[in-house]
Amino acid sequence: MQKKLLRWIILIAIFYGIYLWYFPNGLGASQESDAPNHVGKLRANYAEEIDEICQTRNLPAEYFKALAILECSAQKPAPSRFEPKIFERLKEVRAGKQPTYGVLKTSQLRELTDEHLRDMATSWGTFQLMGYHAYTIGIAPRELGGEDGLRQSILWIEKNYGQYLRKNDFGNAFHIHNTGKPIPLTGEHQTYDSQYIPRGLEFIKIFQEERIKKEIEKRQDTLKPKKP
Repeated sequence: MQKKLLRWIILIAIFYGIYLWYFPNGLGASQESDAPNHVGKLRANYAEEIDEICQTRNLPAEYFKALAILECSAQKPAPSRFEPKIFERLKEVRAGKQPTYGVLKTSQLRELTDEHLRDMATSWGTFQLMGYHAYTIGIAPRELGGEDGLRQSILWIEKNYGQYLRKNDFGNAFHIHNTGKPIPLTGEHQTYDSQYIPRGLEFIKIFQEERIKKEIEKRQDTLKPKKP
């Protein structure tokens, strides 16, 4: 009887551990409850650098701040993530079994080692760009997660879908970043997480309101009478 009870206790402990692993905030906890924490980390880790880069490129900093939260939870350094399926696809292209993968052709991959392909099949940096994208801007995949990785990633995004950002079409921008294509004419999102775009737009709203508040405070300071 005691052995049977002990087995049940062990099983319950195991299942509870699994539950905490997958649902650290509880099964019913909403992602929005973590928003203040994410925004705080973003301010501490990335806000200043994103503002500086976007000011020189005439890009909306709020989008990149929101994207950093969606893609790496504003962690610094941002983690990397290996994608085995993409690795296998790249190996097939290298071997000539498939003609292309995205813009990559067999002729471009033929001389690359498995280590190179692993780096290309890994997402890097603040915005979790796949390593194979690095070759389109003339850098190595690991550089996306390096010291200048944030700027290089923003340059890649500007090159590939900056036209949507300059029109403030953030919904399509998020969809392209996550799926590689704009929102379909049906309007149905194809992102891995159905809340990816709504959460991103909500974070943009937070950062826009923050920017407007700072601008108002700055103007008020300039209107204050100077002390004699």
